[in-house]
Amino acid sequence: MRSMPYSALKFPVFLLLALLFLAPYAAQAQVVRGQILNGETGLPLEGALIVLQGPAGEVGAVMSNATGRFLIRAPGPGSHTLRADRIGHASTTSDPFSLAVGDTVDIRMVAEVRAIQLEGLEISGERRCEIRPEAGRAVATVWEEARKALAAAVLTEASGFYRYRTIRFLRELDKEGRRVLSEQRRASQRFQLTPFESLPAETLIAEGFIRPDPDGDLYFAPDAKVLLSDPFLDTHCLTLTAGRGESAGLLGVGFEPIGGRELPDIRGVVWVDPATGELRYVDYTYENLDPALRSDAVGGRVAFQGLPNGSWIVTEWRIRMPTAALSPDFRGGRQLVLAGVREVGGEVDRVQDQEGNTILEAERATL
Repeated sequence: MRSMPYSALKFPVFLLLALLFLAPYAAQAQVVRGQILNGETGLPLEGALIVLQGPAGEVGAVMSNATGRFLIRAPGPGSHTLRADRIGHASTTSDPFSLAVGDTVDIRMVAEVRAIQLEGLEISGERRCEIRPEAGRAVATVWEEARKALAAAVLTEASGFYRYRTIRFLRELDKEGRRVLSEQRRASQRFQLTPFESLPAETLIAEGFIRPDPDGDLYFAPDAKVLLSDPFLDTHCLTLTAGRGESAGLLGVGFEPIGGRELPDIRGVVWVDPATGELRYVDYTYENLDPALRSDAVGGRVAFQGLPNGSWIVTEWRIRMPTAALSPDFRGGRQLVLAGVREVGGEVDRVQDQEGNTILEAERATL
């Protein structure tokens, strides 16, 4: 048997000492566990988003499992509450409870039965665009339902429970974005942890959603983390809008940059089904583009889908960006003109859990 170097023998000893030294601190962790029941049937409720709120705000979140049970580790002691969010239903908040260092607390929750009524909301009085509209206004009511799905999507991605196989595409379109001139498609050969991810919200807000690049400007789309972030919500106002055309029958929370922002930014709409409160997709376009490159075809979409266990995932996404050319102008010089539209994006072909079970096999994309 080959002998092991002395340096390799030392490492486990130091590791063991470190673990023994840290063990008392690990044992000090505060744990909140419990079960949530359906207030109508009394049965365990799967897929509720359980949010732990501490002295500093939201400090943790999990999804309830098939038996309605949940467990959250609190970062510190103090007074806490639990909030259970369900799309289409009023949220449920527990009574305040105190956590001491090293405590384990059991909480039983019964979910609200009251459904959130989105159909018939008055839109005519919601034309003013406001930053973080107050609770009770129609736009805040619709945004709250969209927020639940976006928060579940963030949590689903962070958990790493699913693996995604994707098909990515690159299309060259005409200037109107209606006719496909060429197309390339490539299926991933292995499953990925995340099908689509944007840059951090802080970076996009500070530097813009379009970046200069030697090979052509880089355009970025918003993901769920960006749309929920404080930097985004502090620099974009919200309004309520009704769907038309392809979005007919849906309710939308429109967002647009606040005045004074000169960096490339986005405006768009988060579309919600008023009958169920479920998030459908986010449409967006780019602001502060060069006037010569503006087009209704420039922008994109991020589509979401809920799974039976309460998880939410991105299923399709696209970014449409202008391609430029130089054309002679009336003074004998050359001017920048819109030559076409390039579309990049992808669709989730299959979703598997950690055991390799297929959770979702997608139909062909609709983007």
